Amino acid sequence: MENKKTFLKFTAAVIAALMLLPLSGCIKSRHIAVGAEWDGDYCYTVYDDGTAVIIAYTGSDEILRLPGEYKGKAVIGFGSKTFENCVGLRMVYLPESVTSLPPRLFVGCGDLAAIYVPAAVRSMGKNVISDCPRFKTVLYAGTAEEWEGIDIGDVPWTDNYTLVNAEVVYSVDPYSN
Repeated sequence: MENKKTFLKFTAAVIAALMLLPLSGCIKSRHIAVGAEWDGDYCYTVYDDGTAVIIAYTGSDEILRLPGEYKGKAVIGFGSKTFENCVGLRMVYLPESVTSLPPRLFVGCGDLAAIYVPAAVRSMGKNVISDCPRFKTVLYAGTAEEWEGIDIGDVPWTDNYTLVNAEVVYSVDPYSN
C-alpha cells in the first residue's frame, strides 16, 4: 500500500511538472497582461514588457488618428472588434508601431470609407474590415511590392473580400495632410 501511495504522489508530481513546463518560458518569450485601463475614448490592455494594445474605442470621431503610445508604452496592436459599430467613423490612421491587424477589427462601421495602413503591418486577420458598406480605400505607407507581401488570410478573396476589393494608394505619408 505504501508503494502505491508513493507511486501516486510521484505520478502527480510528474504530471504537475509537465503541465507547468509550457508556462516556464512565458516570461522570456511573451508579454504578460498586467491590466486594462480606460483613458478617454480608449481601453488599453497594458503588458509587462512596456507595450499596450487598444481593445475598445467608444468615441464619435469621424477622422481618427490612433495613438502610437499610451503612458510611454508602444501601442503594438488591437483587439478583435475594437471598432465594432463605430457608425460615424469615416477615416482611421493606424499608428506606425502596429505590425498586424486582428480579425474583424472594423465591424459594422457603416460610414468607414478608408484606413491608413503603415508599412510595418505584415499580416491581417480574417475579415479585418467587415460589414462596412462604404469602405473603398486603403492608404498604404509602403510600395505595391510590400503590399503584396502582407499575409491577408488563407483565402483573401473571401476572408478579406472588402480589403482585397478596395483601391490601394501607395507611398502615403499620413502627416502630409
